[in-house]
Amino acid sequence: MSPVRVPPFYASPATWAVHIAIGGLKEDDAFAVRGKAGQVIPGLFACGEVRSGICGVDSIADGIAAGRTICA
Repeated sequence: MSPVRVPPFYASPATWAVHIAIGGLKEDDAFAVRGKAGQVIPGLFACGEVRSGICGVDSIADGIAAGRTICA
């Protein structure tokens, strides 16, 4: 990591908490969220822990992959 030298600086406290809903959203391979009837919801994409409701040490990787797919 590199030091952050240019202000402004912001901080937020981090604590342990339950913050997921088991089950996640329904989405396709392009991360597009689908409604109850299976239709794509325009402009709504899932990434990170909301995709499956599974939280783990590598959950940020899911968000990185989603961002790259959405921006492609």
